[in-house]
This record gives sequence, C-alpha cells and structure tokens, in this order.
Amino acid sequence: MKKTFIDLDLINLNLEAQDKIEAIKILSGKLYEKGKVKTSFFNAVLDREKKFPTGLKTKFISFALPHADSKHVNSAGVAVGLLKKPVKFKSMEDPDNNVNVKLIVLLAVKDKSKQVIVLQNLIKMMQNKITTQNILSSNDDKELLLLFQNNLFVKNNNY
Repeated sequence: MKKTFIDLDLINLNLEAQDKIEAIKILSGKLYEKGKVKTSFFNAVLDREKKFPTGLKTKFISFALPHADSKHVNSAGVAVGLLKKPVKFKSMEDPDNNVNVKLIVLLAVKDKSKQVIVLQNLIKMMQNKITTQNILSSNDDKELLLLFQNNLFVKNNNY
C-alpha cells in the first residue's frame, strides 16, 4: 500500500456512532463511495469481527483494526475514524472482554500477502507514545491524514 490509499475522504476526525456496527458502517460507506470495496464488504467485516475480534489496547490508546477478506475489496484503502465517544469492541487478545475503542482503522487490503504487514505496521504505530498522542489531539482531518501517511507508510513497508 502507498500513501494514496488513504486520503482526506477516508478520514473521520469526529466520528459519532452508538456502537461498533454503526462506526464500521460509516467507515465502510466511505470506502464504498470511493469504489474501494464491494457491497459485500460491510457484512463481511461484521462477520469476521464476530469470529476474530480486532479490539486492541496499548499503553497509549485503545483501537480496532476491522477488516474483511480481500475478495470483498476492489482496491486497497484505509478508512480512519477517531470517535467522539468510545465504542466497545471485543478484545483480540481475550474475546470475552471488551475494549473501549477510541480509534478505528478499517482496512481494505486487496493483496492478502500484504495484510499481515499492514496490520503489524498499524500496531507498531499505535505503540508509539508521541504518535498516539498526536492522533488523539488531532484538530482536523488533514492533520490526522498526515499522521497516518507519515507514520504508517515508512521504513520497511514494502507493499
């Protein structure tokens, strides 16, 4: 993936959602409007989330990395939602527990071989204190976009 797979139209700085389903629906809609995903993407993300939860909590931020199988993706994209009010996701580490998620990074990865790399890079990004502080204090969509472009797509990201 390159920086062009995330753009201003795929950023939602003040995402308002009652729950994870609504949040995923809003972000999926952004990817769909850009032609990056098929109509099946939203339901595929929800189905996958039931089987393999994506809520994670680091020392600095609680976030979720929902995604679906590549067969539901037309072209690679990343939609980001910084929630006004946290929503509950089941924990990736312990599905019996919930994580109050403040940030959702919805992935549409076309090339299956790149998905693990993308997930690893996002997790590394969320373990960086300064980066997460900057994400949480972002004042506009452009600022949040630049944070992801400058941190997610660097170094050994050969995708």
